[in-house]
Amino acid sequence: MTLSIDVIQDFGDGTYLFRLPCKELDELQTITGVGPAELYRRLHVHTWVRRDIRETIRLGLIGHGMDPVKAMRLVKFYVDDRPLLPHRDLAMKLLEAVLEGVAAATAGKTEAAETKNETPAMAPESSTSSQSTETQPP
Repeated sequence: MTLSIDVIQDFGDGTYLFRLPCKELDELQTITGVGPAELYRRLHVHTWVRRDIRETIRLGLIGHGMDPVKAMRLVKFYVDDRPLLPHRDLAMKLLEAVLEGVAAATAGKTEAAETKNETPAMAPESSTSSQSTETQPP
């Protein structure tokens, strides 16, 4: 079985590709002051601080090739000044991918999504979530 550190996840206005490769993981460690296992533990036992969640998501977007300005805009719009607990699961999933890997089936979906575009958004007819009335990010 091939393992990957790529994650495909709904976030904000669509479905995005996330990854924490070495460069972004090193930056996350500098920002949080801990390695990925300790950060995962903090998230798991609810001893986290806001930046643990926010920066894991932001750097995960950047790590899969999103422009840093766009990643910051998405995080500011969908994470900042909103309830953090719903985003905790995404941050944990990204760290789990770094620590344990993601099964090859998910990695195949990532490759398909990459050929389509940089940050694929689900088509409304294929989405199982209800339509949002939120405004779009600036």
